[in-house]
Amino acid sequence: MNRQTEFLVQVAGPEEGRWSVCKIMSKQMLREAEKARMKNKKQAMKGSKVKELELNWAIDEHDLQHRLDRLQGFLEKGVKVDVVLAGKKKGRQATPEECRVVLKKVRERIRETEGAREVRAQEGEVPGPVMLHLEGRGKGRKDESGKVEVEVVGQGNHEMGSE
Repeated sequence: MNRQTEFLVQVAGPEEGRWSVCKIMSKQMLREAEKARMKNKKQAMKGSKVKELELNWAIDEHDLQHRLDRLQGFLEKGVKVDVVLAGKKKGRQATPEECRVVLKKVRERIRETEGAREVRAQEGEVPGPVMLHLEGRGKGRKDESGKVEVEVVGQGNHEMGSE
């Protein structure tokens, strides 16, 4: 056994009346196996990540634009995003019309983002808490024709105001 290029690895521990089972393994082979395991672990974590973005119905215009920029950035990277729109217990309460305007601006930004779509129908009604489930396609991934694909699920039966 060459100690510079090989390890002695215990495969099974000792049991009553039995010795440990060991195996001589190449250091390079162990490193490659560890890299492959870490790569698979990172990919599994990356695919299951869901970002949550919370917005207040009475949000200031500048703050809304900043949050929409963040939302667009997440969607362009292909991240799944849950947008929660709700009122705060303290502070100014938004009118139903203001709520519709904020929801309309969020939906407009979704339409502007290439490959972004709603994956499930909207949960909740204006002016109460509303949750949108979105996902983006990610950079470099277009459909066959190179066109922007936008799909809005379940929009027709919700109060949206005049569009």
